[in-house]
Amino acid sequence: MNTSHISNQKPFAAASISQVYKAKLTDGKDVVVKVRRPQVDEVLKTDLSLMKDIARILVGYSEPLQNLNLPLIVDSFATTLIQEISLLNERHNIERFAKNFKGNNLITVPKVYPKLSSDRVLTMEYMNGVKVTDKEKLKAMGLDLEEIVDNGINLYLEQVIVHGFFHGDPHPGNLMVLPNGKLAFIDFGNMGKLLAIDRQNLEEFIQAAVSSNAIHLADTIEDVAIVSNIPDRAQFERSLYEIFDLIENVSLGDISLESLLDKLWNIIGDNRLYFPEYIYQLIRGISLMEGIGRQLNPHLNIMKSIKPFANRIMRERMDPKYLFEKGKNKAFSFARDIEKLPDDLRGLFRQIKLGNFTLNHHLISAKTFTQIIRKGINRIVIGIMVLSLNMLAGMVIIAHVEPKFLGIPIWAWVFLGTSFALSIYLFTAMVRARNND
Repeated sequence: MNTSHISNQKPFAAASISQVYKAKLTDGKDVVVKVRRPQVDEVLKTDLSLMKDIARILVGYSEPLQNLNLPLIVDSFATTLIQEISLLNERHNIERFAKNFKGNNLITVPKVYPKLSSDRVLTMEYMNGVKVTDKEKLKAMGLDLEEIVDNGINLYLEQVIVHGFFHGDPHPGNLMVLPNGKLAFIDFGNMGKLLAIDRQNLEEFIQAAVSSNAIHLADTIEDVAIVSNIPDRAQFERSLYEIFDLIENVSLGDISLESLLDKLWNIIGDNRLYFPEYIYQLIRGISLMEGIGRQLNPHLNIMKSIKPFANRIMRERMDPKYLFEKGKNKAFSFARDIEKLPDDLRGLFRQIKLGNFTLNHHLISAKTFTQIIRKGINRIVIGIMVLSLNMLAGMVIIAHVEPKFLGIPIWAWVFLGTSFALSIYLFTAMVRARNND
């Protein structure tokens, strides 16, 4: 079994939570040993409790801080710090990160030594690299700065979009370039995690942003938000269109992603939208990566890097298997809602009997009411037909029904084509109805 010997009693890196020492294993390999400071748990809990109290006091005296929901941000920060002090948690993060990028020749993930690690000590491979923003040393190594930037941005986007597990603090001190040109992220205490529904919402956000669809983007922002209180939906959408207009009419080399995010953040603050923790981590992470990229390549166009991922999302969502699974899930959800309907109605009647039911209404003509009902029923029928056709197409594909075209049964093409046409018709009708309203 390997053991380590700390070759220098002074740490070569230190933070408020831990200190990092260079050491050697008995077989001569260089490692780093990260040691948690003693009594940091008690001090941290006391400081965080004080921060929460101050945040609650400040929001009572400042409307901007109230709009920003300062207590929620402090809670998010507290959660991240509590996770970060656990070196066992960091070890698991490194192992998961390494698994995600296994076989990727653009990145190196430090090896960890579980038998020499615990909740207070973490032993891992020593990464002999150059700080990513040290332009002179990188040029002296004969490396292409623009290629480093492209690789770094793509690796980070892959963490977020593909794996849903991303580095939460990718500042220049946590990203280095190795002599072979590979990138290495270090310090995995702060990691962002996306659930399946979070990744789906993020995909919707990217699609809406790339296609400059403010209505779709507004819907997605509301879906992601924990709390949504938009006083003027039309003005909210108009503000998003203004961002798209800025992107289209000004050279992207002259616009930083940070400034765009600041504009979006102001819009979000004005509408008192509050988000889950991972959104704040994500915005910070992407801003830091874009800042690093612009130091090495002032003409960085991050939207250009995002587009291939957006195209990949589109291809995946047009895949027959994806459509089949989505249709199946929608059908099950619809059936579950129908099954719960009698219980919901009983609950409604119970509230009416108890006198707790309040009806807000306005009068419309019988003719208009009939038209609304008819249109609503027609759209429900079309929606069910779309789901059914998607399910039929999926079943035909799974059954390998002949004949086939491009490897997919012709009947599946027919079902999917009809479903697509009905979806376009339904979407157009809903947009037209919304504009008329």
